[in-house]
Amino acid sequence: MSKTSLICFLLLGITSCFCCSPAQQEQYSISIDCKSFPYSHILITQNKGDRHVIIDTLRHKKDLTYSTSFNAEQEKGMYFIVFPDNPSLEIPFIYNAENIRFQIDFSRLEHGIEVLESDENEQYYAFLRFNDSVAYRISQIEKIYNSHLHDIDYIEELKHSYTSLLQKEKLFIENSIRNNPHSMATRFISSSRMNTPPYLMTTSARNEYLKSHFFTHINFSDTLLFDSKILSSACIQYLLLHAQYRTPEDPYSALKQAVDTIITYSAPHPKTFDYVIRYLLDGFEKMQNQRLLQYISERYIEHVQCENSDYHETLERRALQQIVFAQGNSVPEFFAISTTGDTISNSSCVHKTTILFFWASWCSHCTVLIPNIIHLYSKQANPNYSLVFISLDDDRKAFETTIAGIPHFSEFTHIFDGKEWDGALAQAFYIYASPSIFVITNNAIHSTPTDLTGYIRSLQNLGLQP
Repeated sequence: MSKTSLICFLLLGITSCFCCSPAQQEQYSISIDCKSFPYSHILITQNKGDRHVIIDTLRHKKDLTYSTSFNAEQEKGMYFIVFPDNPSLEIPFIYNAENIRFQIDFSRLEHGIEVLESDENEQYYAFLRFNDSVAYRISQIEKIYNSHLHDIDYIEELKHSYTSLLQKEKLFIENSIRNNPHSMATRFISSSRMNTPPYLMTTSARNEYLKSHFFTHINFSDTLLFDSKILSSACIQYLLLHAQYRTPEDPYSALKQAVDTIITYSAPHPKTFDYVIRYLLDGFEKMQNQRLLQYISERYIEHVQCENSDYHETLERRALQQIVFAQGNSVPEFFAISTTGDTISNSSCVHKTTILFFWASWCSHCTVLIPNIIHLYSKQANPNYSLVFISLDDDRKAFETTIAGIPHFSEFTHIFDGKEWDGALAQAFYIYASPSIFVITNNAIHSTPTDLTGYIRSLQNLGLQP
C-alpha cells in the first residue's frame, strides 16, 4: 500500500469514528421480563424526596416484556419500577451506563426478582436478599431472647447464633465492597447496613442503643443517596423510634430530640442538610403538625449555610415563613396598592377576616384552585370576609388574560407589581411557592391552608362556611 493510500485509509477511519453522535453510540437497554403479570403498564421513576418523578411509561409486549433505553446523558443513580395499579409495589434499580435486564415473577415476588444482566444490580440485589434474610433471623432471635430471659442455657445458645449472624453479615459486606470498590451499588450498600447492637439486648436496651447509633453507617456527604430512599427512610425510621417515647402530657419532646440528632448529622453537609430539612418540612406539613414545623424551621435558620443559590434561598424563605407566620402570630406590617388604586395594609385585617392568596398565571394548581375559592365566596349572600389576590407574575398581559378567563375573578381585589418573588408582599410573607394562602383574623394568622380541603376547614372553623 502506498503512503498516500495509507494516509487516506487512516483519515477515513478517523472520520468514521466521528460520524455517530455519542447518544447514538451509547444507548443502554432496560428490559423487564414478567411472569404472571397482572398490570397493564409500569412506570420508570426517579425518587425526589417524598415523591416520584416519572421518567418513562412502559406497556408490555405480547410476551409480557417491557423495554426502554437510557443514553449516556441520563443521570446515573437509583431509579424505581413503579406499578400505578399497586402504588405500594416498587422495585429499585441502579443505572450506571450499562444494560439492565430483570426477570420478575409476580406469583412469588418476595423471591421472584432475578437480575439477568447488570453488574451493579446483581451486586445490589445480592445484598438485598442477604440483608433481608439476616434481618429476619435476627428479629426472630431477639423476639425469643426477650421471652426467655430466665433460661440461662437457651440464652447462651441464642447469643452464639446472634454473634454468628453478625459475623456473617460483616464478612458479606466486606467481600461485596472489596470486590466492587468503585461501583454505585457499593455506595448504596455502605449506607444501607443494619445498625444492629454488637450483642443481644432487651428491647428497651436495644432501642436506647439505636437512638445513639442509628446513623453510624450512613454517609451524609454522599449526594447519590438523594435519589434513593435510603436517607429519607432512615429519617422516618428514626422518628418512629423516638415516637415510642411520646406521652400525652409531652407529645413533642421525643420527636424534637430525633430532629436534633438528624440535624447534627446532616448540618456539616450543606446539600444534605437542605435535602433533609425539605423532606422533614414536607412530611410534617402533610401531617399539619405546626409545632414541629416551626421547631424544624427554627433549627434550620440557626444552622443556615451562607450559600448563594436559588435552591437555598427558597428553603430559607420556607423556614422563615413557618416561624414568622405560625398560627396565632401577629401579622407583620405590610402595605400595597391594588390594581384599582385601593390601599391594602394591616388595618384591613383588624375588624374583618382577610384571606391573602398568592398566585401566578403559570401555576396550574392556582388556576384550578381559584374557581373553587371564588365559588365558595360567591354562593354566600353576605360573606363576612374579604379576598385579596396577589400576583407573582412578571407579565402583566398574562396576569390580565388569566383574570379575564376565570368567571368573576375580576370582581376581587388584585395586587400586581410585576416583580415575581421579589415583590414587596412576596418578600414580606416569605413566599417560596404558589399558591400560598394566609387566613388572617384580628390581625393574626389563623391558618395557612395548602389545599382546598384545608381552606374549607379554615372557613368552617371561623364560622364563615356552613
